Amino acid sequence: MESFQDQLQFGFSYDIKTPSYNYSILGSDVHLEDMESSGHSLKSNSRAYSISGEKTILIFLWFAGQQSPSYRDVSRKFRISIGALFRIISDVSQYLNSIIHEVVKWPSSEEQKSSKLHYLKKSGLPSVIGCIGNSNIRVTKPLDNYVHCWESDKNFRFVLQGVCNEKNKFIDIFVGSPGVIESSMVFKNSPLCKMFSRAPDFFLIVGNSNYPKTHNLISPHNAKDKSLTPKQLHFNKKLMKTSADIDHTFILLKMRFRQLYHVKLRDPTRTMNFIKACCILHNLSDEDDYTYFENEEMLTE
Repeated sequence: MESFQDQLQFGFSYDIKTPSYNYSILGSDVHLEDMESSGHSLKSNSRAYSISGEKTILIFLWFAGQQSPSYRDVSRKFRISIGALFRIISDVSQYLNSIIHEVVKWPSSEEQKSSKLHYLKKSGLPSVIGCIGNSNIRVTKPLDNYVHCWESDKNFRFVLQGVCNEKNKFIDIFVGSPGVIESSMVFKNSPLCKMFSRAPDFFLIVGNSNYPKTHNLISPHNAKDKSLTPKQLHFNKKLMKTSADIDHTFILLKMRFRQLYHVKLRDPTRTMNFIKACCILHNLSDEDDYTYFENEEMLTE
């Protein structure tokens, strides 16, 4: 009988194509039991629909990895009801969110040293441990009682703010509240902004011009300022080279979890949990599996 790892890797007879994961989190029976004790009883919910814990996670991964299929398409593919599908998406998202601090976490002192050395060699900037940026996540029109949160009824989206390291893994994420789409406001509302206000000076995060300059966050000089000196222009070039890492991280995230191009969930809380769940799975993915996606993109061009 195939192991859960094999099922994830080769498709569980449903032609599922997923990246490889850290199976100590996803693949063990012990961890499935932990879901019950944590209050997110994925295992018992699966039992109610006669679905194993393994298949439950596979269904979630398949849904997250697809861009266009409808809920009906997914439910037919796996021979489950649409109600069971909603429950699976909600339960797996909630469970993954309950372990977010185990997976998306600020680097240790040793990890910071490694990151600083990498960015010093890459761009000549000292003390940099990561890059901050954001990505727009389009969503289907929310339920009527949430629509008022958005100014426009034609552009529903969430802003995902992330900080990544040199390995394109998230060390911090934050999803802005419904209707909050300005980068600066999302940052201001994030726990990271509060942390920076009391953080020590021995690390730096690089951001683009949407972010304010603080003692821990550096952003470029105003490119529209015609009085910039050659030294300032060179500094901006270094920052752009460094901050490209967060753009690449968001690209990899959406290539892995194509549902993030347009999330079809209509409840904002479930949508925010789903977005964060995808970031958690991104961190659990094998670092080298991006070559699979790059090859796939080449084949479809």
